[in-house]
Amino acid sequence: MAGRSVATSFLVASLIAGCSKGSPAPQGTIAPANVVTVKATEYSYALPQRATGGVVTLQLENVGSVVHEFAFGRIDAGKTLDDLKAALDSGKDPSNFPWAHDLAGVSALSPGQEVGITRELTEPGTYAFFCFIPNADGVSHYKLGMIAGFTLSGTSNASPPSPDATITATDEAFQVPALSAGTTTVELKNAGKKEHEFQLFSFQPGKGFGDVERWIRTGQVGPAPVVFPGGIQSIKPGTSVFETLTLESGRTYMLQDFEHHLMTEFTVP
Repeated sequence: MAGRSVATSFLVASLIAGCSKGSPAPQGTIAPANVVTVKATEYSYALPQRATGGVVTLQLENVGSVVHEFAFGRIDAGKTLDDLKAALDSGKDPSNFPWAHDLAGVSALSPGQEVGITRELTEPGTYAFFCFIPNADGVSHYKLGMIAGFTLSGTSNASPPSPDATITATDEAFQVPALSAGTTTVELKNAGKKEHEFQLFSFQPGKGFGDVERWIRTGQVGPAPVVFPGGIQSIKPGTSVFETLTLESGRTYMLQDFEHHLMTEFTVP
């Protein structure tokens, strides 16, 4: 997970070429039911400090003014967020940090967007969010304070939602059914033999990769040439996550797995 400076920010990189140490977890409120609400702004996350395991919905909201990442992982007992930050700062290969486990988050979420990720979290311990997207000076947001976590324990009685549609990734292609405008719940299913990511974005009319490159390099100044409504970083073969997001009528979206060179596009009627 420490290598996410390359891996989780691969989407943004491709568009431009993704506790105090030693102190006990602070006492906080348990997230209501099975929902953990995480709000991102410049440059912090607001989230509960404790949550219940089992089937969990991570309700991710960007209430800031720039695009933010919700990279997500778990760290083993005996390690802290300070240890994780030091590992990220080192830039070393993730194999050097076997206590840090990548669980796949959202590479980029536009301001004003929110997405619900429902998945099973069974391991008790500390879970962390962090953001690698850089500011205008090239400093990753996590270095400015965007790294935070919660402690997971127990098991809820929640069940996964019934999806409105299923998007499937094989090792050859994405299979995307007709999707409706508005708020919808989609199962993102990896039916391949490799890990696959579901990076979702939509260019504004007349805009493309070059426009996004210039916009990112200048610190996201001016109107955004792209919308990031959700998606998920790489998930393991044979697994699914459920994503509740909002799709706009008449908009064309691109779905990509950059690492495995899969891409498709679809238009919402």
